[in-house]
Parts: sequence; structure tokens; C-alpha cells
Amino acid sequence: MKKLFFSGWLLLLLASAGAQRSDILSDPDVVWAAEIEMLLVFDGAGHIPESADTLNTVAVLKDQHTGRQDELFYRPDGLTDHLFQMAWSGSSPVFAGNDPGRPLSLSDLDKLLVYRDTAVLWFDNESSDVLVMETGPEDCPYLRVRQLLFYRARTADFGLITLAIGPALPDGRVLFWWNVPAEKRADMRKFPSLDNPNIHWARRIRTNNVSPDLKQLHSLKQPDYAVMPDFLSAARNRAAVELFDVDWKPLSLERREQVFSRIDTLETFDFEAFEEHIVTQPFLLNPDLVGRLRLVQNWYWDDKRQMLLTRLVAVAPLQEIRSDDGAFRYWRPLFYRKCTAGR
Repeated sequence: MKKLFFSGWLLLLLASAGAQRSDILSDPDVVWAAEIEMLLVFDGAGHIPESADTLNTVAVLKDQHTGRQDELFYRPDGLTDHLFQMAWSGSSPVFAGNDPGRPLSLSDLDKLLVYRDTAVLWFDNESSDVLVMETGPEDCPYLRVRQLLFYRARTADFGLITLAIGPALPDGRVLFWWNVPAEKRADMRKFPSLDNPNIHWARRIRTNNVSPDLKQLHSLKQPDYAVMPDFLSAARNRAAVELFDVDWKPLSLERREQVFSRIDTLETFDFEAFEEHIVTQPFLLNPDLVGRLRLVQNWYWDDKRQMLLTRLVAVAPLQEIRSDDGAFRYWRPLFYRKCTAGR
């Protein structure tokens, strides 16, 4: 009976997720959509490689301390902990890390996460015993995320749906995937309240080096659609498209235009004449150097429903900044555009 129930639950889950994706792709306002995959850091469980902070930044929105507070070095459960708890309890199906289409049974998980070795124990006499080791949340510093990113040209608005997430080892390998159940469409634009006692954990993620390059993505809807040039054109020419600076202050129309075209004033020093000179230099944004899109997302864990909720807060096109000799230096956000198109 349990096996039949599990199979039915799995079919319902896949049908629900497929229907939501189909709704997005069939929406006439959605002119572009693509799947993205990112390696992210959320909670800092276990050993975090030094390069991890280049992937994304993390802001803690909420940590609800429940149970075990009296334990030494207590750490509240993070998202990785919740994924492991769900996997072991069998409350929600998980899938093989190297084959997202293959569901894992509890015996499969036991083989994957628990390994046994023979340990030599030295007491009065030499003896051996079976040492049981487990792979747990502390062994997974990363989470690998699969999402559907889409764009509505009519409103110059991006949206995002989280499809699957999986704990990943230091080498980036995913142990298992959990497909995120589709929510009711009426909830897609809502941000959960942090005062809700059911929300035990919440984070804000801002992508850095893992920001998707839209020019490199295969569109699922219109392969030839120039999504970034369209977005930049709407941002420059349509006053109804509200933009914000890096401090989240609204950009006036004058400051908005300066993002794309302006006269920069530079100070130079003539060492022979020992004089300072003011030099003006025109600047015109080159759209070819703007391909990446920074994603700012809120992530929530609803403990009562055992549900992951993700919301796209804002996006920022990133300009490629290079030195005079052509060497890459960093990605600079041009502006931020708040999003309401989807979770």
C-alpha cells in the first residue's frame, strides 16, 4: 500500500510541476524562458571553500530556534538539514543526483548516505569492528539549484520558478535532487510574512559569479529573441518601468539616462608641467558587454507544510568592466528592477 501511495504522490508531483512550467511557456506575454542551474551557498554548514563567497552573498532574514537550544554549539537547522530530514523520513520523494528522473527508495538512500568500513580497534588485544559513517548536511557546503527564468516584454519583468534543489558536496556533485512542488498560482506573487511562526528559516541570496549569462542560455520559447537588448531598451525608454540604484533608491529619468549615455569628467596630472587637467570623455553603454543578470531572491522554509518558497525580489543587468589592457576586472550592476512576475 505504501509503495502504491508513493507512486501516486510522485505522479501528482510531476504532473503539477509540469503543468506550471507549461503555463509559463504558453503565456503569450512571456517571450523568453530558459532553465538555469546554479551552485549556491546558503547556511555555511561544514567546510566552505574559500572561493564560495564569489558565488553569491547571503543575508539572514530569519532563524527560528526550536528544540535543542541547550546543546553545546547549537546550530539551527538550515535548508540542507530540512532536505536531509525529508529524504530520510520518506515524506517527499527524492531523485538520484546523477539521474534526476530516477526516484530513490529509502534503501537507495541508505546505500548512498551511509557507508561502512572495517576499523581496527586497539585495546588489550588487536580487534576489528565495523565502523558506520554517514554523509550528512555538514558534508554538503553547497546547494545546487535548477530554476526556470522567464521574461515578459510587455511589462519588462522577469520571473523565476524553482524546479529542483539538491545538497552538493565540496566538489559540486549532487547527492540527491528534490523536486519543488508547484504552489497555487494565487500565491505566486506573495511574499511570506517573516512573522509567520511556520516560517522557520529565511535567506536573501544575491548572485555574483553564478549570475546567468542570458546570451549563453538556450531559450525554451523563442531561441532568437534578444532578451537583454529588449530589457535595456525598455529600461531606458519606458518611464513606467521603474528602476532603482544599488542603494535601492528610485532612479529619476535624468539619472536613468546617465546609465546609458553621459559625459564623464576625469582628472589627469601632467608630471612635466606639474599641473592637473580636467578631461571630459563621452560614455555610451555597449550592450554587447551586458550579458549577465544578477538575481536577488528570497528563500523561505515553511516547516508546517514542509514547503520551500522562493521569490524573485529583483534583477540587475551586469556590465563587464575591463582594464585598459583588456583584462577582466569585475561585473558592475547598472541598476535594479524589482520583480513581480513570479516566485
